[in-house]
Amino acid sequence: MAAAASEPEVAAAVAGVPAALGVTASGSSLRFAPPMPAADLVRAFGWTDTAAQTVDVHMSTWTVVHVSGDRTAWPTVGRWRVDAYLGADPVRSVRFGS
Repeated sequence: MAAAASEPEVAAAVAGVPAALGVTASGSSLRFAPPMPAADLVRAFGWTDTAAQTVDVHMSTWTVVHVSGDRTAWPTVGRWRVDAYLGADPVRSVRFGS
């Protein structure tokens, strides 16, 4: 996944994931069915110093962020920025962007 340079390469990177795990690729997005607990996603990507942060004034949308001191940033996998959206804790979808 980290070496994927294009959306087709993201799809190819997850093509070998067993269907029973419920991970599907669409463009530069991954979907998890059933949703994955946020802590499991953080461990799977090897991220440290993460937190959940709301991204709208109504606090209805939350995402995983990397924390460094008093700053936050989107976590990354290789060159891809990762938007991991939370829904009552389980991660419902992940979008990779640059």
